[in-house]
Amino acid sequence: MEMLVPEVSLSVATETARPSWLCEASLGDGSAGEDRFRCSQCGKLYQHRRTLMRHVRLECGKEPQFPCVHCPIRFKHKSHLQNHIYRVHPRASSYAD
Repeated sequence: MEMLVPEVSLSVATETARPSWLCEASLGDGSAGEDRFRCSQCGKLYQHRRTLMRHVRLECGKEPQFPCVHCPIRFKHKSHLQNHIYRVHPRASSYAD
């Protein structure tokens, strides 16, 4: 017995569900090394959607939100702050989160 499945256009649902600040530009067939996702605010290109989402959440148009408590430097990523404290302020690194 053959099951019939109705065709559904996914492109319409994808277009309406996408946030206005996110512009996914498929620039290729997804082969290794090809950029596929573009930030609509700054134009940066990313190979993976999750990397674009992280860029928008932490970086694009935002001031660095993770300050070093030992010097005036600020970072956009918590891991960069942690690496900085470990390397530049080694005696204080045992007290860092």
